[in-house]
Amino acid sequence: MSRTLVLSPESEIRIEMDPGFRSVFMGSRMSLEAAGLVPEDIKWPVGSDWSIWEEGPFQCFLLRHSSNSRMKQSVWDTQDSWRLSMFIRNKPSDHREQLIIAEKARELARAAWRLSPAGEQQRERWRAARKDKGYCEFMERVLPPKKTRAKRATTPRAEA
Repeated sequence: MSRTLVLSPESEIRIEMDPGFRSVFMGSRMSLEAAGLVPEDIKWPVGSDWSIWEEGPFQCFLLRHSSNSRMKQSVWDTQDSWRLSMFIRNKPSDHREQLIIAEKARELARAAWRLSPAGEQQRERWRAARKDKGYCEFMERVLPPKKTRAKRATTPRAEA
């Protein structure tokens, strides 16, 4: 259920989100400070140490992290590559399971609605709109053209 968002090159912040559980921000010290993610009075860790603080409903952990898993610790301990993890504090031990159950309940409610008379009526309205020539012409003018894949140039294959 984790989602990763990479904003741009290495000077920017990489964000990993696990909704309802944690958010992780990775980037240089300058980019984390510029985004206002780290308080000004925080003591930045040295080497493989870490800093912990609480901010609102979150418990925050700041430590160096290697951008390459094969890099020796003695090398990445000196790199300007940081990982800020923000966890939700004071949540029940079964918090993740509660989130999963709530999502499944929403999916079940949507499926039940689609099978209900209101859902059937909505589906019939949608089908009628798709068959209406005037509506389809209007939508073609309003919506951007569909993206199509460019055909690759075919190269002759060598006989084996």
